Order: sequence, then C-alpha cells, then structure tokens
Amino acid sequence: MTLKYIPGRNIQRRMVEKVQLWGYRCERCGHEWLPREKARDPKVCPRCKSPYWDRPRQVSKESEPKRRASDEKT
Repeated sequence: MTLKYIPGRNIQRRMVEKVQLWGYRCERCGHEWLPREKARDPKVCPRCKSPYWDRPRQVSKESEPKRRASDEKT
C-alpha cells in the first residue's frame, strides 16, 4: 500500500477573529470610508468633496415647499 499526498486534507482549522474598523461617514452623500491618516479628521469627503461632510444638512424655511390652502383640505 502506498501513501499519496492529497492537497487540502491536512489543513489546520484556524479561528476566525472579528475586527472592528473605525471609519467615517459623510452626512451629505452617505459615503463611508477608512482614513489614510489616523491622526486627524479628513477635510473633505472623498466622494462628494464637501467640506461639511461631518455636519447634517440644515433645512431652512425658505427651501421647504409652501403649502396651498387647497392642498390642506384634501
């Protein structure tokens, strides 16, 4: 009887560990990314290039659609 090497039969089972990564999310476009430099916060979002990536949009009263009196009756 001869022994043959069968690849994949002697694979040791390794424990899989979960790693938590901290990244950033743009409040404007929703893009998520991992920073290149961990020492400081990014200046702009890499996707939309907004410098206000860390601040949610503010809704002003002027930009809200005005309702008509006829729309409120329905």
